[in-house]
Amino acid sequence: MFAWPVLRPWILWISAALFLMGLFTLFAVVLGWPPVPEDCVDTYCYCEYFDVRDVTAGARGIRQPVNTWSNLYVFVTVPIIAFTLSRDRHRGDAANSMQSSGFWADLYVLVALFLGLGSMWLHASAAKHVAWMDGMSMYAFAGFLLFYTLDRIFVAHGASRGVRGTILLLGYPLVVMFFTQIGARGVNSEILVGLLVGLYGLLELLPRNLYFWQSNWRYWPMNFLGFRDGWAMTFWGIAGASFLFAMTARALSAKPGDIWCSPHSAFQPHGLLWHSFSGVMALMLYFYWRRENRNQPPAPAPAAPAAERWT
Repeated sequence: MFAWPVLRPWILWISAALFLMGLFTLFAVVLGWPPVPEDCVDTYCYCEYFDVRDVTAGARGIRQPVNTWSNLYVFVTVPIIAFTLSRDRHRGDAANSMQSSGFWADLYVLVALFLGLGSMWLHASAAKHVAWMDGMSMYAFAGFLLFYTLDRIFVAHGASRGVRGTILLLGYPLVVMFFTQIGARGVNSEILVGLLVGLYGLLELLPRNLYFWQSNWRYWPMNFLGFRDGWAMTFWGIAGASFLFAMTARALSAKPGDIWCSPHSAFQPHGLLWHSFSGVMALMLYFYWRRENRNQPPAPAPAAPAAERWT
């Protein structure tokens, strides 16, 4: 019989998926969307054509089918994460937080799921009062990168679980809510996501380079990034390349006139490339974190107590 930590990833992702998809279906099929157009309606709204009259009328239905349904990639990527996490927990592997029964891995299951399902609200509705879910899903994911990396650094420096838990419980929700608020007020989401991802990159790579700068020059690609595990470097590299490609696809298909924008085409790069490769990035980051500490040298055994005692 499986223990609760082994089943928890599946229970979390299935419950969260049913809740989000159920709420989404309630608006799209039963109630209709709020009749308040998103700011992008008069300009572009990520290329794919829709009838603006449906938005202003608060009609039921899906405004941008390709950009909406492409987010269902999470029903492939997140089960892979849940399966791998459950298997690791069943085997008792706990080299790092992404293999243990702690909350970080469970939280990532939810964050990776929300990254896709939160985006659906913008593209299905083009309505201002629910489109903020798209921004919140991106800030929740980028904020996770930042705070999980901070936690890894604190663990390496011996910070207590209480200190780390306080930083997570207070800092992470505040950052996500703050960025969601200022994004909803019109600040470009690409700038906000870029800021969080840039801070993550500094925390990820700078300590590695400072620590490993004396490494053997013959292995400079791995040593430059500070990876002692080839698979870890590969997963992180694929994640980074996927993010850059996804951002490029987003930039080249944002509005009519862009080289990858054809409003009436079934090929919508914003959904098929930006969304899908964001999912690849999330999956590869999980496998990267899972590889951490695989090739670490064992900790030295504690010294035996001295035979002589002072009285």
